[in-house]
Amino acid sequence: ITLAKDGKPTVMIVMAEDPIPAEQTAASELADYLKKLTGGEFVIAADPQHHAEQPAVYVGPTAFSKGHGLDAANWGPERWAMRTVGDSLILVGGRPRGTLYAVYHFLEGVVGVRWWNAVEEHVPSRATLVIEQLDREDEPRFRYRDIHLLYAHDGGRFAARNRINALGFR
Repeated sequence: ITLAKDGKPTVMIVMAEDPIPAEQTAASELADYLKKLTGGEFVIAADPQHHAEQPAVYVGPTAFSKGHGLDAANWGPERWAMRTVGDSLILVGGRPRGTLYAVYHFLEGVVGVRWWNAVEEHVPSRATLVIEQLDREDEPRFRYRDIHLLYAHDGGRFAARNRINALGFR
């Protein structure tokens, strides 16, 4: 699947009709990092505004994800999935954090973004971004995850990007 070619997006990002804040953050983070990777501006649209025959990255519990067997309504709060369907990609998870984790797993595990700490990161440069077929699902094995450090007071971004669900000692 080609997400960008020569610095121009070939897909748009489609959010669920009524996204919760974590899903809005997931779509925003995905658009921001895809721009850093490719140089292209990725448009974020609401589910009802998008025509399913156009390639897209579906973020959260969209009609498209449900129609392709990924109905996260009864999933645990941190279970996530990423799946390619035709020329589109689905990133979805349980509420409240699963979709956010799906996006971070995609950015880190598939695209190669690295968050070394709260202020240092590595984002590869790829004007053309092609991904292989995906069908991955998982959830954290531990309910509570923390490294007991301050996260540079970044509002929890470093913790979320590393799937830490606590805010350390303040």
